[in-house]
Amino acid sequence: MQAQPDLYRLLLNTDPAMGLLDQILETGVAGLLETFEARPDARVPTEIAAHHFIRSFLNLIEWWLRQGQPHSPERMGEIYRELILRPTEPAALRPRRTPGHAPGRI
Repeated sequence: MQAQPDLYRLLLNTDPAMGLLDQILETGVAGLLETFEARPDARVPTEIAAHHFIRSFLNLIEWWLRQGQPHSPERMGEIYRELILRPTEPAALRPRRTPGHAPGRI
């Protein structure tokens, strides 16, 4: 992304009628739901949380690109964790448990 910001700007700013952003959103939501599952004590429906998560992530990327990448990718990863991941996990999602993994470990 950092190496080709113009490509990502183009993808994020396509005409909504083309449906590309909707496809990116749906692909992101599907990928997220392969990695995370609903918490038993979820306060927010999983589908709403997943769409919020991905849309917020895309908005963060768009902001970063429009601002000329003022922060390193590593710093943006920290910001992503603080603004998007940490608040969303306790409200709705937990890492999906797979056979052979101890609880709490991905």
